Amino acid sequence: MIHNTPNGSCSKKVLTSKLNPQHGSRLSQWRHGLLGITGRLLLSWILELAFWIVRLLFFFSLSFLIFLLLTLLVLVFLYFSSLFDLEEPRIQHISHKHP
Repeated sequence: MIHNTPNGSCSKKVLTSKLNPQHGSRLSQWRHGLLGITGRLLLSWILELAFWIVRLLFFFSLSFLIFLLLTLLVLVFLYFSSLFDLEEPRIQHISHKHP
């Protein structure tokens, strides 16, 4: 159907939508809509997966940094405690017995 505008000329929008084969069949519209929905769903799943991967990497890197910091702290503590050890080292003297 061609709609007339108030000034008497045909509406181009309606005319092109009727003649354009992209907008013609309902099957192609439905398939395009379905691909659009699945594409958006797939994109949202990919973004969600990427978000969780980034969160896990951040968590593991943060926990690894805390582990390294605690290990370094323990090593520094052991080093300084060995420096200020008041107990004298036990050296066993080898006695040479003369016959």
